[in-house]
Amino acid sequence: MLTGEAKRGHDAVTEAVSETFGLSRPTPAHITLKRPFDTDRIEDIEDVLEKFSKFKKRAPIKLKGFGNFGRNVLFVNVFPSPAADLLIRELDIMLKCVSWVRFGVFENPRRLHATIVHKKVSSKFNKVWRFVSKGSFEFDVLLSSITVLKKEGGIWTIHKQYSLK
Repeated sequence: MLTGEAKRGHDAVTEAVSETFGLSRPTPAHITLKRPFDTDRIEDIEDVLEKFSKFKKRAPIKLKGFGNFGRNVLFVNVFPSPAADLLIRELDIMLKCVSWVRFGVFENPRRLHATIVHKKVSSKFNKVWRFVSKGSFEFDVLLSSITVLKKEGGIWTIHKQYSLK
């Protein structure tokens, strides 16, 4: 999850885009490490993250500029330090030990990002892109926790958060 000044900056951009273009806010401010998935066995993931977080240290990352996935998703670019990159690769290895967890095209190669908007963007994409591109966004932060989000009633909320050392 983003915190502090980076969260406030992300929230400000997201709110400005939402209000200016009538788009819905996506999710709590976070960096996507794994695509959404459906399961009735979340305890498998919880066990992995509990073990992982007990021994793994926080790592620096840089949030800088904006990017997009086609015309459907706009986001803040996330650049991991070598330590953060290693941390994420180790997390992937542990998650792959859970028999039902699948990694798709999105995760290989991974493009870390913090979503600004992702629904009903395509028809307004050029205007939204010009709007966000006028601004700047740059923060040095720590990857300090791993959070599981869940979608209930169409709204993403925090299911559980695991702090890194």
